[in-house]
Amino acid sequence: MAQPPLPHSLPTLQSEAAKKYDISPADTLKIAQRLYELKYTTYPRSDCQYLPESLYENRARVLGVIKKSSPEYEAYNFDADLKSAAWNTGKIEEHFAIVPTGEMPRNLSEKEQLIFDLIARRYAAQFLPPQEFAVVSIEYDIEEEFFKATSRQCTKEGWHLLYGKERDGEEDEKEPETRIPDAVTGEPVGIRELMIAERKTTPPKRFTESTLLDAMNNIHLYVEDPEVKKILKETSGIGTAATQAKIIETLQQRQFIVKDKKALISTPKGRKLIAEIDDMLRKPDMTALWEAALRGIQRGERDLDSFIGEISDTVKKNDRTAQKNRQRIHPRVASKRRAAGNPMPRVPWEPHAAAYRQRQEKQILGLQRLRPDTIQRTRQTPENCSLPPLRPPERAHKGNARLLLALPKPEMQKDL
Repeated sequence: MAQPPLPHSLPTLQSEAAKKYDISPADTLKIAQRLYELKYTTYPRSDCQYLPESLYENRARVLGVIKKSSPEYEAYNFDADLKSAAWNTGKIEEHFAIVPTGEMPRNLSEKEQLIFDLIARRYAAQFLPPQEFAVVSIEYDIEEEFFKATSRQCTKEGWHLLYGKERDGEEDEKEPETRIPDAVTGEPVGIRELMIAERKTTPPKRFTESTLLDAMNNIHLYVEDPEVKKILKETSGIGTAATQAKIIETLQQRQFIVKDKKALISTPKGRKLIAEIDDMLRKPDMTALWEAALRGIQRGERDLDSFIGEISDTVKKNDRTAQKNRQRIHPRVASKRRAAGNPMPRVPWEPHAAAYRQRQEKQILGLQRLRPDTIQRTRQTPENCSLPPLRPPERAHKGNARLLLALPKPEMQKDL
């Protein structure tokens, strides 16, 4: 017997919208906020999936609005006397689940209608009976080897009618179930066919916005240390319902990840960041330790100042490590260090190398101005260059950037 899924919290709404309609978590939050401002749904920034029992009295009005919002719902016989596990005031801390308010939505955009329907469908599922199954298991011995087969067949759809094959398709490569024939204890079993299946292991699928949100909310599944896993299982994961969408959006804006169709793929820039930062910052273990420390402060077992001091020391340590790992130094910084009696190896800074070379070229030839036709000709013959070795100047170049020219060989200077 399978009970209906609980009403939506913001993370589950974002996950389902991304999976079903490819609507980004950030857009889902914006739409849910607008529906709330229009008084069509309740407060959206909630990570709770339970409802206060006081709202149970409003069920008839909400169900009536849901039926009018789409002709599809007219086909279902909702039982307003059912009371699912979702109605539990004791499991609510700050905000409750996202549900329709009972106001009839009007003039919604396409995406707003889709998000409203996801919210309404979860609410309506609470008033349909559980989905029921008949489970058959058979055990037998063949040539002194033990075998077991299990089959599960749906006998009553219940709330599953609201989702149909959509929910079955969540596991894309799920093997079809085989119906086990009726049998009695002691009945002999024959062997019709023996088959050996050869398969290859495949790497884990890339994260989508939907699966990444699920991972952020169940981060304990990605931790090996049992103590850390226990702490993270009791917390809400990485980020909060109000910040998780922004975290993913920021990673995309800073080009640490890119979206290819539905898949989120790390960029070379993102992989370089992970390779260079300290191991403690790459793993969620630190989150668990900080969560444990904050709970200790809440209970009066730890001092706030010492906790802040530990974070400050961690930041300083990682900053020093990052500075040691820097391989390129701006020439202006190098010049100041040499002037202060603290020399360092001269390392050309690539973004300005061409400008330094151009300045040296002009000093050698005494060229302050070149005719437009000369500029064009010299640009077309970079292979004729004969350049002196590059030496970064002691003082930084000031003023506007000059044209980057390729100098011709001496025999070509007669034509200039």
